[in-house]
Amino acid sequence: MRGPIFAMREFMTGSMTSIFYAIHIDGALRHFHAYCDLSDATSVQIIRAAIIARESPAVR
Repeated sequence: MRGPIFAMREFMTGSMTSIFYAIHIDGALRHFHAYCDLSDATSVQIIRAAIIARESPAVR
C-alpha cells in the first residue's frame, strides 16, 4: 500500500493481483480497480496514469 493505492495480497496467477486506487479527478475523489503485474515495478504507476488520462476532462 502506497498512499491511496491498495494491492490485494491474494494473487490471481503468478504476480497478477487486484489494485485499488483512490484518485482525485476534477475535484472529486473517485475509486478505481485494475489488475496489475507486480513483477513490473512501474506497472502500478503506468495504470494510474492511464486512468487519469482516460477519466480527466479534455482541456480545450
